Amino acid sequence: PHRHFHFSSPPSRSALAHKPLFTLVSRSGNARVKVAMSLQVAVKSATNLPNVERFSKSDPFCVLLLQGQKMKTKVIDNNLDPIWDERFEFQVAGGLSPAEVLKIEVYDHEVVGKNRILGTLDLQLREVVQKGRMSVNTSLRSKTGEPMPQSKIQLELVYTSPQREGGRGGDVRGPRVAEASGAAVPTDGGRGGDVGASGGGGDGGGGGGDDGGG
Repeated sequence: PHRHFHFSSPPSRSALAHKPLFTLVSRSGNARVKVAMSLQVAVKSATNLPNVERFSKSDPFCVLLLQGQKMKTKVIDNNLDPIWDERFEFQVAGGLSPAEVLKIEVYDHEVVGKNRILGTLDLQLREVVQKGRMSVNTSLRSKTGEPMPQSKIQLELVYTSPQREGGRGGDVRGPRVAEASGAAVPTDGGRGGDVGASGGGGDGGGGGGDDGGG
C-alpha cells in the first residue's frame, strides 16, 4: 500500500507579523506567561481649545506619535471641549525607556486646505514606565511652543512590560482600540483628520500651517 504524507504549508508573513511576545517565568518557576509589550493610551477629552474658525468653532482631533507609529482620533465637530473617549494600543517590541516621549498634536479639521494645529504636548513617559499606569491632565502648548495654561488634555496610560509578573498593568477602558501599523488608523470607520507623512507631525499639508478654510 502507498503511504500518503501531508505537509502543512509554512506560515505566511502576515501570520508571523503578530505582536512581539516574551516568555516570563514566575517566581515559583513553573508558570510561563506570554506577554505582548504595549502602551495603551486612552484619549479622554480636552478643554478650552483655541477657536480658529470665523463663523463656528474648531473641529478638533488628536494625532499620537510614538516610535514611528502614528494614530489619530475621530473628529469632534464644532466643539472647544471635545470628548473623544478613544483607546489606542502601541506595540513596543523593544520596550520603553524612562526617557521616551509620546507626542500628541491637536488639530482643527478642515474639509478644504490644511488642518490647523490647536496645541501640542510632548509627554514624558517616565512615570508610566516606572509605575505601569499614569493619569494625565495637563496644559497644551501652541505650535510655537508657548504655554497655553487654559487649554488642557486628559489621558490615561497603561504600560505592559515583561518586568511586570503576569504581564499586565491593567487595561485602559474605552470604546475603541487601534493597533499601530506604522500608519494612522482611523477608529470611526474612516473619518478622522488627515495626517501628513509618517514619522512627521504633519497636519494634512506637511506642516502645522495656518492656511486652509476658515
